[in-house]
Amino acid sequence: MVTISVVMPVYNAARFLPQAVESILNQSFTDFELVAIDDGSTDHSYEILAEYQYHDPRIKIHRQPQNKGLVEALNTGCQFATGEYIARMDADDVSLPHRFEKQLAFMRNNPEVGVLGAWVDYVDEHGLYPGRVWHPPVSPWVIKWRLLFGPPLAHPTWIFRRKLGESLGFSRRLRVGDKAFLYRATRLTQMAIVPEAWLHYRFWSQSKSTVNAKTEAPTTASIMITQMNELMNGELSVEDGVRLYYLISGRLVDCSLQQVMEYANLIAEMYQVFRKKHPLTTLDQREIAIDAGVKLLTFSALIARRSPINAL
Repeated sequence: MVTISVVMPVYNAARFLPQAVESILNQSFTDFELVAIDDGSTDHSYEILAEYQYHDPRIKIHRQPQNKGLVEALNTGCQFATGEYIARMDADDVSLPHRFEKQLAFMRNNPEVGVLGAWVDYVDEHGLYPGRVWHPPVSPWVIKWRLLFGPPLAHPTWIFRRKLGESLGFSRRLRVGDKAFLYRATRLTQMAIVPEAWLHYRFWSQSKSTVNAKTEAPTTASIMITQMNELMNGELSVEDGVRLYYLISGRLVDCSLQQVMEYANLIAEMYQVFRKKHPLTTLDQREIAIDAGVKLLTFSALIARRSPINAL
């Protein structure tokens, strides 16, 4: 058994695949296997993987005859993984050289943490640094708050304990496996985010985060609403969740001004309930208050755009 299994779904990723694979093979920590799932690629992704495998036996390739989607590929990869820890990687990203060394040290020093993420720096399709970063919160309670509205951990930075993965698994019924997995994980373990960038996250027109944004909305909304109803003892519908999903991201949806105001009041109430329900530090309260405030400001801007005065 190796220490870390790196699970990397691959679908028509030939353009950036060599950079992704080499960033794994060049890690300072070397006791790992790279489990690459070729998910029915129609370009020469498989040939690229096979060439690397010829030179480095740490690469394990499983080839699926047809494209089954990200979650199915992740399920397959986890089934073939043998490591004590499972790390995620996307075929168009770049892991920094000390990523696994630092992740492993953190996990061994913090046995209460089951899932670990990190900050990321964005790069575009040309490998340039447009100055965009994703620095999610590092406090467990702030992470839990952010999880109410979507995944607060960048998926390709994850590392999690194999035993946790075996207990939870990735959902075969959901397209957005990361959100469902994190939601279930919160019931069993702590999540943490290290305030260091360990990954260059490729954000371009064909990246999964761009292509799947619209199709993921209903699933994300369903998970959001489940958590919100648990927190508030409410009966919000998936339709409410879809509207909230778009409103929180600053996009107008087909709902009335009154509904937008009601959703804004819901966010404010959620903040009060969450604050009373959990043992937050002063810093936690401040971070959550700021996040709730940003959402309310977003709603206020949408309300202003919906205002009859602005329609004149």
